[in-house]
Amino acid sequence: LKTLGKREIAEGWVEAIKHAIILDPTLFKTFQINISKIKNLDEILVKDLIVKSIKIKAQIVSEDEFEKRNKRILLNFGHTIGHALEAESNFETYLHGEAVSIGIIGALLISKKLGLITNEILKSVSELLKAYDLPTTIKKFKTKNIFNKLKHDKKMEKGSLKWVLLKNIGKTVIKQNIPETIILHSLETLLENKSK
Repeated sequence: LKTLGKREIAEGWVEAIKHAIILDPTLFKTFQINISKIKNLDEILVKDLIVKSIKIKAQIVSEDEFEKRNKRILLNFGHTIGHALEAESNFETYLHGEAVSIGIIGALLISKKLGLITNEILKSVSELLKAYDLPTTIKKFKTKNIFNKLKHDKKMEKGSLKWVLLKNIGKTVIKQNIPETIILHSLETLLENKSK
């Protein structure tokens, strides 16, 4: 890790933070209260976080190896918008973890619009991602183009996207048939000049 640049380390933490958001409130708290230690690569703490994150992913994949039980799909949290953003930017503007970071906020905006989470949860996740030097807004892309890229997502089923959304830290829900207006509004909110 010490051979990597600051940006690469930041984007690398996204997957572990994602696991915390969707499955482990205690891990989420660890990321919140140890920002300085983690960013300074405290060896004992960082090793522990990496091991916990790998165990979470390994458990989910082993429980649903062939994506038949709606379990493995949880790992795609933040990736729906993230992948569309990567494609729209020709994989040049954002590192994968940076696109997923923005995608996480997009998924939370949809969750909030559907009444699944409070503004406090959205704010706490957004502040955490920013604390780890990760982007939470889109800089320059047209939201309609990103929206059109969503239609090519691998989680499209019978013409409708399966979204991994949040109900609380550690609690997710999978939703389909989300109105286009909600998705477009969330993408618009992600624009840098419109985000608060």
